[in-house]
Amino acid sequence: MQDKRQTMQDTDYRMPSERGTLDATGNLTRTPLTAARLPRFLIVWLVLAVLGLYIAGAISAGEARPDGYVPTATFTHTPTLTPTCLPTPTPVAGSGPYESRINAGGDAYTDTLGNLWLADVAFAPCGSPVGYFLGETSSVPNTIINTPDPTLYRSQRYSSNNFGYRILVPNGNYEITLGFAETYYSGAGARLFNVLVNNVQRITNLDVLAASGGRFVAYNRTLTATISDNYLAIDFISVTGGAMVSNLSVRQILPPTPTPTITSTPTQTGT
Repeated sequence: MQDKRQTMQDTDYRMPSERGTLDATGNLTRTPLTAARLPRFLIVWLVLAVLGLYIAGAISAGEARPDGYVPTATFTHTPTLTPTCLPTPTPVAGSGPYESRINAGGDAYTDTLGNLWLADVAFAPCGSPVGYFLGETSSVPNTIINTPDPTLYRSQRYSSNNFGYRILVPNGNYEITLGFAETYYSGAGARLFNVLVNNVQRITNLDVLAASGGRFVAYNRTLTATISDNYLAIDFISVTGGAMVSNLSVRQILPPTPTPTITSTPTQTGT
């Protein structure tokens, strides 16, 4: 038996799947075939075969058809729409000066004189050339005194920091009227704010309650400005207690029409 085991160990003529170890009785215990036990040449062959298939696939993917056509990716271009902005309003001869009125924090309204006040909308150069910039709105049902149009003073645009209005206008001189009514605070000095027109401070530390004489009382301030770039910016900057406005109107001041001078021609009298 010893000779038999020695002979089988010296001459390993079995197939790889039959290889294993002999026990004391001469029986063969087979060892499962794994990648670690494969012959080295077989492992190399498998690696080269896989690599060859990969290279062949890559080459065939980029090959042209027999007729010379090579397919390429097709892209569909979607054009970007360019917004058409509204032109800056220009006064027409005989039509009167440019005017715009805004009911801050409220809806469109026609006052007792028949003037239309626009609803409070956001400023958009290509959509709404008259509108607000930042701020919030509020309104009250209370009666507002000192005005024939209390509706214009019941609502307001306000902010604890700052907000403003932007208006595209024809160049020229303008009269700007700002309408206020204190509907929140009941003590003087509780709300103070500044007003800027085209970055120039025109009103400082405005106290609407003190200026109007009480709560729910209409109060107006009128300013003038010269516009040279078709752009009017009105900003309200809080000092304490927040800034606010109830309504605002802008009216262009046209230069007076010159009166023609009549020169009389003397009539000669015959002799």
